[in-house]
Amino acid sequence: MPDSFGQWARDVRKRLRRVHVTKRDDEPEIPYLPPNYRVPLTAQPSTAPSISATVNSALFTRLPPEARQQILVAAFGGRTLHMNLRLGPPLLPFSERPPIPPSALQYMPHGGISAELEHGQWPEEVLHAARRARVAVPGTKPVWQWWGCECHRNLPPGDERVVIAPWQDRCVRGEAKWCNLYPGDAPGKCLIGCLGWLMTCRQAYNEGINVLYSTNTIFMASRKLIDTLILSVSNSPLGQRVLVPPHRLVLLTKLELVWDWALFIRPEDNEQQTAHRADMVQSLGLLPRAFPNLVTIFISYSDVLYRRPISPDKYLGEIDRELLLPLSEMVSQFSRLDQCVVELPTCTFRPLMSRAQRSGTEVDKGRSWQDTRFWWEPDCNVKEEGAGSTDETPETSRENQPDQKDRLKGRVGFWVKSGVESDLFFDYQGRPGYLSTQGQVLF
Repeated sequence: MPDSFGQWARDVRKRLRRVHVTKRDDEPEIPYLPPNYRVPLTAQPSTAPSISATVNSALFTRLPPEARQQILVAAFGGRTLHMNLRLGPPLLPFSERPPIPPSALQYMPHGGISAELEHGQWPEEVLHAARRARVAVPGTKPVWQWWGCECHRNLPPGDERVVIAPWQDRCVRGEAKWCNLYPGDAPGKCLIGCLGWLMTCRQAYNEGINVLYSTNTIFMASRKLIDTLILSVSNSPLGQRVLVPPHRLVLLTKLELVWDWALFIRPEDNEQQTAHRADMVQSLGLLPRAFPNLVTIFISYSDVLYRRPISPDKYLGEIDRELLLPLSEMVSQFSRLDQCVVELPTCTFRPLMSRAQRSGTEVDKGRSWQDTRFWWEPDCNVKEEGAGSTDETPETSRENQPDQKDRLKGRVGFWVKSGVESDLFFDYQGRPGYLSTQGQVLF
């Protein structure tokens, strides 16, 4: 048992070190835009756009803008796109990569051989092709690189028989559950495919870039990317560097985040816990400024959220105060937001769900147990344990939800649902266990 506990403690410390990422001296710089990026490619509203490049184009002179908009949305809009920034071996330019052998094409991962294949189990032919697509010179240091693709974790549009939650997404690792049901061949069908249009001319770029940002749901799971984009609107030194132009982020209307925050950890790590909580409150305060036009936001917390050896049942008030209340205050700062959904790891969600059922809080059972969620709002849904208990739970239909803005004046609620299956669990006596040690009791 001591060996199991020691391994568990080492694993937790390793996870926590990965959560709060700070730049080391030997870490490469992320690909910020150059200082002169503000030279606009998109025509400014106060400037009359030049028509010299499109004067002889029937597409721009005869086709109405509304029709062009519909074409662009059909081409690369109205879907979920991954925006990822990762640290790894540099990828070779496409022109310098050797052709992929046919033996590897039949096992092609989602997004191609440039995906993060080191996390999965792939045939040797695929791994060999992936190694050949990367710089293999000895001594080559890892670099921060952009990577993106279409999200194929769910069934093709129009088929909603199965809905996969963001915490289950593995697209950036080349593992998209329903990729084979999408028309076309991988990796071509997995790529966004808008660069050719954007490089056609200034007007094509202007119209295409607006469709790209405003009609798609953008999925981010890179902590480095999320933090950098949010801090770009702050007054900190990091806010002086630009990764994505702010006037592009303003266009976003739908956002999905998978976020690492260690907010409830062991007492001996109290100083680290306090720092994480302060950082999250700051990030939540800046998020409405970075993405002011969001209509939908989905935040999925990773399994490092709760790491105490005592059941969350004993800390529900603290979870309300340190996690859910800052989220509510963030939601209240948005002017257009219609829906906010927060996914919590199962060990944190279940006691909150039990309290919601006892207190008569609004619960939506959805299509399956994985979709079950409850409505949280400050002051109104949190009651003393045992108060207002009822065996009946009000159930609602998601098609007829009341306007969230009418819920509370000044503060706004949101939906809380079950997220990633926690490694940490508690038995019927409240003793903690760790699934990676086959359910052995640790304390």
